[in-house]
Amino acid sequence: MASVNDDKLISWDCLKDQKFLAKNYAQMGTEMVNPALLQDVVTICQEEIRGNHEIFNLISRNGWYSVQMADAQQMQQAAQQVNQMKSGN
Repeated sequence: MASVNDDKLISWDCLKDQKFLAKNYAQMGTEMVNPALLQDVVTICQEEIRGNHEIFNLISRNGWYSVQMADAQQMQQAAQQVNQMKSGN
């Protein structure tokens, strides 16, 4: 029978693999010429992202990944940084 540590390690390994797949399908989509093939790759990429999200939620629910919620000021600062990057400043 698997221990909690085994479950944690397996979950983290699955999350790593899902991130790898999602990233690579997204990159593949940027290189598609055929519209039908692009749509297939986009669909697969979305499925991988949803799988990633489900695994992340499992890890988070079990307390293996702690996420700190940003307050309004932190959100505003992040938005300003993104806008500065977009404008090239």
